[in-house]
Amino acid sequence: MASAVAPSSSAAQDGANRRKSGRQTRKPELFAQEEHLGSVIPNGSAKRKRAPNGVKETEPRGDGGKESSSEEEEEEEESADEEELKEKRRASRNKKAAKKPAAKKAKVTNGIGSPLAIRTAPSAKSKAPNTAKVQKARSRPSQMNREGLYADVFGRGMTGEVVAAEWLQKYEQNNVDSMRDMVNFVLKCTGSNLQIDSNDIEDVDNVTSKLGDLQEEYQQENPGDYPLISRLKQYSAFRPVLLEFFDALIKSMHASTILYTDSALFENIQQWVDTMSSSGIRPFRHTATVISLTMSNAFCDLAKSLDESIARTRGQLEGEKKKKAVNKARVANIQQNLQDAEEKLDSVQALLKDEFDVVFVHRYRDVDPKIRAECVMSLGYWILTYRQMFLEGQYLRYLGWVLSDTSAQTRGEVIKQLLKMFKDRNNRPALRAFTERFRSRIVEMATADAEPAVRASTVELLELLRQAEFLEPDDIDAVGKLIFDAEPRVRKAVSNFFVANVDGVYVAKVEDLEEEQIDDFLPATNTDGDYLTPKRSWMKFKCLAETLTAYDEDGDEDDVGPNISREMLVATSMDSRYMLATQSIYPHMDELKEWEELAGYLLYDHSSIDAESLQGLYKLEEGEEALLLEVLDYAVKLQLVQSSEPQTEKKGRKTQKTRDEILEKQELTAHNLTQIVPKLLNKFGSTPSAASAILRLEHLLNVDLINDLQSSTTTYLSLLDDINRQFLTHSDRNVLAEASVALLNARHYEQAKDATESKVQDLWDKTVESLQRQLNGQNVETRGSISPKVMKAVTDTVSKLANLASISDFSISFETSPKAPTQAKSNRQRSSMVSRLSPLELLLELAKRGVADKDTTEQFVEVEDELSPVVLKTLILYFMWKAQNLLSALKANDISSLASDKLTSLAAFRDSFSDTLNSIIHSRPLLDPIRLIAITTILDLFTLFSTLRNTPQSRGSTAVSASTLSEIQSLSPPISPQTQSLILRSHTAAEKSFARKSKKTLEPDPSSTSTSKRKKPQRADTDAPIDSDDDNANENDNENEDEALAPPEEASSDSSSDADNISDADPTDEASRAQSLLIAEQSLCEMTGKIVLGVIAKVVSENAKERVLRNRGRLGPNYREVVTYLDESRGQGGKAKAKKPAASSGAAAATKEQVEKEKQAQNKQQKPRKSEPLVIEEDDIVDPDPDEDMDVEEDGEEDLARRGLVEDDGNEDDVDEGGDGGKDDEEQQEEEIDETAEVD
Repeated sequence: MASAVAPSSSAAQDGANRRKSGRQTRKPELFAQEEHLGSVIPNGSAKRKRAPNGVKETEPRGDGGKESSSEEEEEEEESADEEELKEKRRASRNKKAAKKPAAKKAKVTNGIGSPLAIRTAPSAKSKAPNTAKVQKARSRPSQMNREGLYADVFGRGMTGEVVAAEWLQKYEQNNVDSMRDMVNFVLKCTGSNLQIDSNDIEDVDNVTSKLGDLQEEYQQENPGDYPLISRLKQYSAFRPVLLEFFDALIKSMHASTILYTDSALFENIQQWVDTMSSSGIRPFRHTATVISLTMSNAFCDLAKSLDESIARTRGQLEGEKKKKAVNKARVANIQQNLQDAEEKLDSVQALLKDEFDVVFVHRYRDVDPKIRAECVMSLGYWILTYRQMFLEGQYLRYLGWVLSDTSAQTRGEVIKQLLKMFKDRNNRPALRAFTERFRSRIVEMATADAEPAVRASTVELLELLRQAEFLEPDDIDAVGKLIFDAEPRVRKAVSNFFVANVDGVYVAKVEDLEEEQIDDFLPATNTDGDYLTPKRSWMKFKCLAETLTAYDEDGDEDDVGPNISREMLVATSMDSRYMLATQSIYPHMDELKEWEELAGYLLYDHSSIDAESLQGLYKLEEGEEALLLEVLDYAVKLQLVQSSEPQTEKKGRKTQKTRDEILEKQELTAHNLTQIVPKLLNKFGSTPSAASAILRLEHLLNVDLINDLQSSTTTYLSLLDDINRQFLTHSDRNVLAEASVALLNARHYEQAKDATESKVQDLWDKTVESLQRQLNGQNVETRGSISPKVMKAVTDTVSKLANLASISDFSISFETSPKAPTQAKSNRQRSSMVSRLSPLELLLELAKRGVADKDTTEQFVEVEDELSPVVLKTLILYFMWKAQNLLSALKANDISSLASDKLTSLAAFRDSFSDTLNSIIHSRPLLDPIRLIAITTILDLFTLFSTLRNTPQSRGSTAVSASTLSEIQSLSPPISPQTQSLILRSHTAAEKSFARKSKKTLEPDPSSTSTSKRKKPQRADTDAPIDSDDDNANENDNENEDEALAPPEEASSDSSSDADNISDADPTDEASRAQSLLIAEQSLCEMTGKIVLGVIAKVVSENAKERVLRNRGRLGPNYREVVTYLDESRGQGGKAKAKKPAASSGAAAATKEQVEKEKQAQNKQQKPRKSEPLVIEEDDIVDPDPDEDMDVEEDGEEDLARRGLVEDDGNEDDVDEGGDGGKDDEEQQEEEIDETAEVD
C-alpha cells in the first residue's frame, strides 16, 4: 500500500520517456468543470475514432484540434518512412476537406498525470444499455440539491461513466479531498451519516482504527435496514446504480491509464473498502463486499478485453513479420503495444488475485447468507468471463464447498452459476474433475434438498451432466425416480430427464436389431388407421411401463392406509402418481399424444405373444396394464385440454384455432372413446384398479359431440349398462366413487337423462334389496352379533347406498318400506321384522352398532368400525336432501311439502339419530376415528337445519302459517351443553396431538393456570428459575387430567396412544411421521371447521368460540385460516359485529380481556423484527398476575366453583394432599356435566 496519495510525477516521466517517435510535444490545457461537462453527450458516451496504431482516441469537440502546428507535422515526417508519410498526408487532406478537427492525444508528459478518462462507446454489435431507464431510476429528489459524490451518483440523473469521469478530474486537481469524498460516499452507502476528514486519508496506517471508531458510532445511531437490503421505494434502484458507478470507475481508470501509472489511487480505495469488508457490522461488511466484488467484475472484463487485444496484436505481429517488405517501424510499434498490453494484463491479474485473497476467501463463508450468495454470484461471473484464470480447480472448489451451505438462497445461486457454465460446451472438459469430486453432492441435492426450487434447478443441472456423460447409472436412476416426487416443480424439471431414460431403454432394446427388421414387425406409422395393429410406438409404451415400474419402489404403499383414514383424509378422488408423472412427461413424449395407439396396445392380446420372439419385446407383464391405463387416462385429458387452447405464432401473436377445427378434433375423440371404453371395461373390468381408471376415462366423454344422435344414444345407453354392472359387482371404494361420478355426468345429457334416472333408481332398488337379504335373520341392533363375512358384505352394500345418495335425491325412497323378500317359514317372523323397516329405519338401527362396548372381541371390532362411517355418511346425506327440499318448499310456499306430520316425523328421525351420535361420542376415546366422525356428523346435523331459520318466501296468495314456521324453527335447536363439552374435549386432545407431532407449543389454559395457583400458592414465592422439565410435567398433568375426566372407556386407554391412534406408524420412519402429522392436522382442522360453522349457525355456544381461538397463532397457517371466520378483530369481510353482553359483569370482563389482548399485540409489534423467531420458547412462560386482577373464564373451573357447581378449594387441596380422598375423577366429571346441563 502506498503511504500517501501524491501526484505521480515519476510515473508520468517514465511515460514520456516511453515515447519513441521523438516528435515535439506540448502541454495541453487542463479541462475545466464546464468544459468537461460539455465534452460528454447526454447519454454519457463520447464520440471516438480509432487511430492508425489501433489505440482508441477521443475526438474532441472544441477548437483545440485546429491548433496543430506545421512544425509538429514536419518533425513527424522526418522520423517516419515513406509509407507512413503517404498515409498521414492522405489523412490530413481528408480532414481538411471534411473540416474536422484533428485528434488530440490522450497521454501527456507534463508530470501532472493522466487526463480525464472517457471510455469507448459501445460497439454496434452490442446491445445499447437502456440509459434513460437507469437515469430515471437514479434521480432521487431528496439528493437533487445536495453536494458530494453520493448526490452526484444518486440524485443528478447522470450515468456512472459521467460521475466517474468527474471524480477522476477532481482527483487530478486534489487527490486527498477526492479520496475523502470517495470514502465518505462508501460510508453513506451503508445507510450511515458518518464521515471522515482529509487527515484520515493522509494517515493510511490508521485506517483500521478509524473504522473501528466509526463502527462504534454507527452502533449508537441504531439505524434501520441499510440501502442494499431495504425495501423502501427510494432504494429500489440503489443496487444497480451503485454497481454501475464502480464498474465505470474501474474502466475509466483503465481507459485513462491512471490505473497503471498512479498505483496509489486504487491502493487507497482498496485499503478502505477491503478493511470495511471484514467489519463486524453487517451494513459495512455487506456494502464493502459488494463494492469489492463489483470492482473485481470490472477487472475481469478488463482482463478479458486485454487478453483478446493481446491475441489480435500477436496476430498482427505475425502478419507483419510474414510480409516480404517488413516495416520495422510498424513491427516495433506493434511489439511495444503488445508489451504494454501484457504489462497491463499482469497488473490486472495481480489486482484480481489480491481482491480474491483479501475479500472473497473470507466472505464466501460469511455468517450472512446474502453475502455468501453475492460471493458465489461474482465467482460464477469471473469463471464465465475470464476462463483463462478462473476456470481452474483451485477456484471451482469454492463452488463445490458452498453446495453444502445451510442457506437455500446460496445453494440455489451455486446451481444457477453451474448451469451457466455447463451450458457452454467449451467449459465441460475443464469441469470434468470438478464433477467427479462433487457429483454425489449434486445428486443428493436433487433428491433430498429441503427447498423445492433448489431441487428443480439441480435437476436441470443434472440433465446437462447427463448430456455430457458425467453421470453414473445409479445417479441416472436416482434422478429418474423424481418423476414421482410430490413437488410439481421437481416433476416438471425431471420430465425431460425421465423421457431421455425411456429413450435409453428403447435404444438398448433395438440396438441389436437392424432397421429393416424393426420395420417388418413394427411399422413406424399407422397407414390404415387401425389402432390395433402393432406399431413402433408400442415399443416406447413398453419401455415407459418398465421404467415407471422400476422407479416406483413404493408401489401401493403410498396409498392412504385403511378405509377409515382414507374417508377422513380424502374428500374427493385424487390423481395417482402415474397420472402426475404423465402430466409431466406428456409434452416431451410425442407417442403419448397418439392416445388411440396406446389404447390399441392395451387391447391387444398379449397372452398369445411368444416371449422369445421379436414380438416379445413389447409384451406387457402383470401389473403394467393398470399402470398404462392411468397413463392413458391423463393422456386423453391433456389432449382435450390442449386442443381448445389458443395457439401462438413465432412472432408472438396469439391466434385462436377455428371453431370447426376444435369441434372436429373433439368429435373424433368422443367417437373413439365410445368405441374404446366398452372394450376396455370388457377386458379389464374385473380388476378394481383398472376399472376405476377406465371409469375416469369415461368422465371425459361428451355425448353431445357425437354426430349421429340415434347411434350415440344407443351406444351411450349400452355404456351405462356397463357402468351399472361395475357398480353392482365391485365393492372397491374407488370404483364405486368413479361409477357414481359417471352416473352423475350422464344426468347432464338431455338425450340420456330419463334413461339415466331409470337406471339409477334400479340400482337403488337392487342395493336396498341386497341389504335386506344380507340382514335377513340377523340381530341388527346388537353389536358383534353378525359374522365378519356378513358384516363386510353389509358394509359394501351401505357404501353403495351412500354413493347413490350423493348423486340423487332418494329421501322418499329412504322412508319407503320395500317389499319383503320371500323367506323360509322358519325365519318368517324375523324376516317380516326386517322387511317392515324402511331403509332409513334400518340404517338408524345399524348406526347403533357404532356404540363401543367391552363385550365385543377384537375380531368383530374391526368390521363393526368399518361399517359405522359409511352408515353415518349415508344418514347425513338423507338429512341434507330433506333440508334442501324444505328450503325449496319454503321459497315456493309449497304447503303440501310442509305438512305437520312430515315435520314431526323428520324431527323424530333427527332426534333418534342425534341420540345415537351422542352415545357413540360418549362411548369412545377422545381421538378415536369413529368418535371424530360422529362429532363432525352431529355438528353437520344441527348446522344443516339452521339454514331454515331466515329463508325468504315467495310472494303469493298461499303463505306458510305461523305454526308451520314454528315447527320448522324447532328443527334447529342448539346442541346440548353435555354434547358440546364432549366435542371440546376431543378438540383439546386433537390440538395436543397435533402440537406434539409438529413440535408446537400451545397457549396455557387460563382455567388450569388459575386453579394451579389456588392449589399451590407457595410456588409463586420461590425464586427458582422456570425449568423446561416443569413445563413438560405440567403438560403431562393436563393430559392426565383430561384422561381422568374422560368416560370409563377413555380413562382405561393410554392418552398418548389415543393421540397417535390416527395412523401413527413407526416413529423412525420419516414418511410415516409425515403422514401421521398430515392426518392429525387434517383431523383437527376438519373438526374445528365444523365447530366454526356451528358457532356461526348459533347451534354451538360462544364458549366454543373462545376455545378454538385460543391457539389460532400457534397451530400453523391452516388452522389459523379456519378460525379466522370467528376472529371479530379481523372481521368477516369487514362486517363483523361485537356480541352483546348478557350482563354488565360479562361486559366488563369482555372489555378487560379485549384490552389485555390489545396490549399484548402492541408489545409483540414493538419487538424488533429479527427477534420474533426467538419468542417461540418464551411464549410458554406466563407472567404471574395478582389473583384479584385475573380474568375469570366463563364456564371455567373457577367460574364453576363460584357458581357452586364444583367442589371448593379446600376439598381440592385435600384430594391433592390425601391421595385418593373424595370421589373418583370419572364419576365427579359425569356429575359436573349433569349439573352444568341442569343449570343451563
